Amino acid sequence: MFRYAADSNMKRIVLECGGKNPAVVFDDAEDLDLVAEQVVLGAFWNMGENCSATSRLIVHASVKDELVDRIKAYMREWRMGDPLNPANRVGALVSADHFEKVKSYIEKAAAEKLAIVEGGKTEAGAYVEPTLVDGVTPASSLFREEVFGPVLSVTTFSTVSSGNPRRHSDGQLLRRGRHHHAVWRIQGIRIWRPGQVDLRT
Repeated sequence: MFRYAADSNMKRIVLECGGKNPAVVFDDAEDLDLVAEQVVLGAFWNMGENCSATSRLIVHASVKDELVDRIKAYMREWRMGDPLNPANRVGALVSADHFEKVKSYIEKAAAEKLAIVEGGKTEAGAYVEPTLVDGVTPASSLFREEVFGPVLSVTTFSTVSSGNPRRHSDGQLLRRGRHHHAVWRIQGIRIWRPGQVDLRT
């Protein structure tokens, strides 16, 4: 049906088939404060209910602790509560069912003995505090499954090859921002605006 819609009158279409978008940070990142600010914005904007949310942080071991500290500081500016109050930046999730789904991922992270280093609280069957989970491995559901909520996972790497999100992904479309290192093997690319592209690796 999608193919017919595209072929019949030359409409451009994009299939969003789920994503688990990484922010990959190498050891030569020049401005970790800016990186932290952008990672937080990418992960928690619109409560993380965004197909291009940056829900995975894959970071070099040598800068991980400093970056996580800066991310935690920015996260404290994202207050949870009534979205009509301009002091709040994180409102209710889209439905009660979705709230339960997102909450279950936080509970699963605790069951897997992962470190919830910031956030993790829920309120009123609708609100989920921006949550940062450290120690996530490629075997974890947080690494592999789309949460579609305000949950950011942290995975550490020490070599370029081990930092490649494609090694452990299930073939999702990965949305990446600016790049200063090789982007492994690119199979497809779409340029949205200067500095932002979609890649299939």
